[in-house]
Parts: sequence; structure tokens; C-alpha cells
Amino acid sequence: MLDVPALRILDEVLPGHRTRIQTNNITGQWTATAAGLGVSALPLYVGDPDPTLVRILPEEVTVLRKYWLIVPRELQRRARVRTTIATLR
Repeated sequence: MLDVPALRILDEVLPGHRTRIQTNNITGQWTATAAGLGVSALPLYVGDPDPTLVRILPEEVTVLRKYWLIVPRELQRRARVRTTIATLR
């Protein structure tokens, strides 16, 4: 139900692939791949521990995306909020 161009990682990694199913959560991608429905772009911390999965690319692929952080003005000066913002940056 959520089709966001920036999340179509396989379009960049495997150009010309044929999409059979789409899901917008990592658990759905992992489960579908483990069930043998195809390939997916999983983070290493999900794919590597699963012995039923096999990496198909010879090296790690880095995908860069931009994310927005929205903080209400009245909270921006709080130490814990500033610390969180600094950590995320």
C-alpha cells in the first residue's frame, strides 16, 4: 500500500529485476525471502544470522537515504532532545 520511490532499493542494486511482491516492512521482506519467494535487500543484522538465507551480491551494498527529524519548538532546548539530535546526526 505504500509505494515510495526512495525505498525501491532493488531498482538500484538489481536493475531490470521483476518485482513479484512488495511489502513496506522488514519482517515481511525477511519472511518472504526465507520462504523462497525471491530476493530482498535486507540489512546485515537481519540477513546474516539467518542460515536459510544466502547473500547473492559479492560485497556489501551501501544505500544512502535522507531522513527528516521534526522536533517541536518548545522541546528543542531540552538537553535530552539536543543529545538525541546530536546522536542521530
